[in-house]
Amino acid sequence: MDTKRNDKGVLLSVIFAVCNLAMAFVKIYIGATASSVAIMSDGVNNAIDTVGCALAIIGFTYAKKPADDEIPNGYGKIEEICAFVVSVLIVLTGIVFAAKAIDKFAVRDRMTFHTSFCYLMGATVVMKIGMAVLAKKVNDDVSSPILKTEFLDSVLDAAVTAVTLICYITTAGKGFGIDAILGFTISVVITIYGFKLAKSNFMLLAGKQDTEKRAAAAKALEEAGLSVENLCLHGYGHEKTLVTATVHADDNEEEKIEKAKNNLSEEGFDSCLETRR
Repeated sequence: MDTKRNDKGVLLSVIFAVCNLAMAFVKIYIGATASSVAIMSDGVNNAIDTVGCALAIIGFTYAKKPADDEIPNGYGKIEEICAFVVSVLIVLTGIVFAAKAIDKFAVRDRMTFHTSFCYLMGATVVMKIGMAVLAKKVNDDVSSPILKTEFLDSVLDAAVTAVTLICYITTAGKGFGIDAILGFTISVVITIYGFKLAKSNFMLLAGKQDTEKRAAAAKALEEAGLSVENLCLHGYGHEKTLVTATVHADDNEEEKIEKAKNNLSEEGFDSCLETRR
């Protein structure tokens, strides 16, 4: 069990949770004070990100648990479950604030401009860019669906906040409903992004086959001299992939099956091979 990998994930998620919570408070305060639904939406999105980080902490913590009689293949799958839940939360956030933006457009309150708010919003953009870089760097090392989600979310958040800030600077004090339009646009972008992320994470949960791993498994079996049918990969998190297949050899079948299992083990796979009758 690679506990260092999961410890890195927990530490990064704690840091991100603190950062997202701080940004949520700042943006919600600015949005409420300046009467900006776009900034308010951005702030609540950061609050939802904090919940996502809490789920990530739970996921990495449970993933460290060793396999037992109840869960014989280990708890690594919990990472994919948490990543899927986070993506669903992103979708819900987008839908709720699309409705709020529509209400805001009907009222058309004027935004009030404060220079200090611009500096604070700019600081959150820099913070999100830093979070994206850090998430990418750690994910390249540990390869986690949760960290991939956090990386993509940080990139999107940085872009959304930057656009929101530009809109605030250029339209504050004007009553043309531009803030509501931008808030609605941001909500649509967040919703679409969330749907795509949810689909990707759901496919992992549903057992989407990794083509590179599948090719490696097939090669390991064929190099052992076996003909292969019904090859399938079953993922149980970062550390465990189970290969199942129906195999056949014209001669020395048991010896070749043993060699195939060794080949698969060297590639990092567990295996369950059934002979063709």
